[in-house]
Amino acid sequence: MISLVVLVGLAILAIVATYPGSQEDAEVKYAEYLNKQGVDDNKISSKKIIKDYKNGGYGFIVTFEDDPAYSYEYFYNGNSKKIVLVVYDDGKSIDEGMKYEPIND
Repeated sequence: MISLVVLVGLAILAIVATYPGSQEDAEVKYAEYLNKQGVDDNKISSKKIIKDYKNGGYGFIVTFEDDPAYSYEYFYNGNSKKIVLVVYDDGKSIDEGMKYEPIND
């Protein structure tokens, strides 16, 4: 029984240790991306950070005070070290009409 607990603990440690990118790396890239977009941090009304196990990175789900109709989802890929932005209007992704346009990073 003890060896099973040790094996499970080691497996969890291995997964965490080899997870691509850190949250700190993701936060730095996210901040750089917002800066390039010209976003004022004071305009953020909500921000939720999620770990993306499927794609190996982190997601930042953000709403802005000056663009409340849209949900901005910034995805950091730990392998490529890049941010991708997808903007949603009522659950559907949109390509235009938002205040903060996606940029080529």
